[in-house]
Amino acid sequence: MRKLHRHKLFRRLLAAMLAGCSLATLFVMIFAEDQSVNPYSVSAAPNQQSKLGSMKRELPAYDYAVVWMSDTQYYSERYPDIYRQMTGWIAANQGELKLRYVVHTGDIVNRDKERKQWAAASNSMNVLERAAIPYGVLAGNHDVNTKKPSYKRFGRYFGNHRFQKLPFYGESYRNNRGHYDLIEAGKQKLIFVYMGWGIGEPELEWMNQVLKAHPNHKAILCLHDYMKVTGERSPVGEEVFSRIVEPNSNVAAVLCGHEHNAELMISALDDNRDGIKDRTVYQMLADYQKGPKGGEGYMRLLLFDEARGMLHVRTYSPYTGEFNFYKNEFAYKDEFTLPWQVAAS
Repeated sequence: MRKLHRHKLFRRLLAAMLAGCSLATLFVMIFAEDQSVNPYSVSAAPNQQSKLGSMKRELPAYDYAVVWMSDTQYYSERYPDIYRQMTGWIAANQGELKLRYVVHTGDIVNRDKERKQWAAASNSMNVLERAAIPYGVLAGNHDVNTKKPSYKRFGRYFGNHRFQKLPFYGESYRNNRGHYDLIEAGKQKLIFVYMGWGIGEPELEWMNQVLKAHPNHKAILCLHDYMKVTGERSPVGEEVFSRIVEPNSNVAAVLCGHEHNAELMISALDDNRDGIKDRTVYQMLADYQKGPKGGEGYMRLLLFDEARGMLHVRTYSPYTGEFNFYKNEFAYKDEFTLPWQVAAS
């Protein structure tokens, strides 16, 4: 390994050990990091909307997938063709991907007062609706105006009226300011709990109520602001972690955007306070907005391998036809594998 890569790996392993992660977790982290030293990319296919082809051969074995995108604001503002290509690729390949769900963690548009941006975003996400692909969205700060927050325009385009008749849609909080979706995949019952920009006491209380009402669903929290660019939790993230993640033993992961970076934080929790860590929570930041052309269409593929108890995380762009926004010695940021326990049905 290169010196920089060894230093980064040491920091992650030390943090994981302090958090009480198991030897299995540490082994997978070492294996995944060591594999990422080499460049990992494929050539762009002639037609990105076509079948997966050579791209699929680069993926590990898995049972089903969740696609996760975030901070698409510059696509809505300047590069709507990239946004449309992302959702078009998802729709065209949902069968081969074994896709079950799509997540969007906010900043759908760059300027909330620009109708043209909302129309571009709405049209792109509508590609998923026409393909009958379940998906969820939330509002980031750009979607509601950071200085004078208003959910009016978000609600007009992505309010609960857009989703309320869909079978996977659980419940809306204040016209889709927050909501949850229920997805069954393989042996898993998953609940994706969303909350948009501006999390206060009422929002925390609602999320707690939802999680406690679904104790047998493995929960993935979808937020906009949760992690800093440094990979630590933001002030909002610390509040959510202490008030939502720690007391609810069904929370397994947190997905967020907002800050341009790709980071992973692993927290091991002792739910029954017996001195033994019972649960590992993966907290992931993936936001490529400051890259060329607003991120060049990179998005996350969460690949669940039930047989081996693994979650493979990969990052791919239908626009470039390549894996990994971060390449070479930094590829570990976009490509790793984590233990993922699936309860027997």
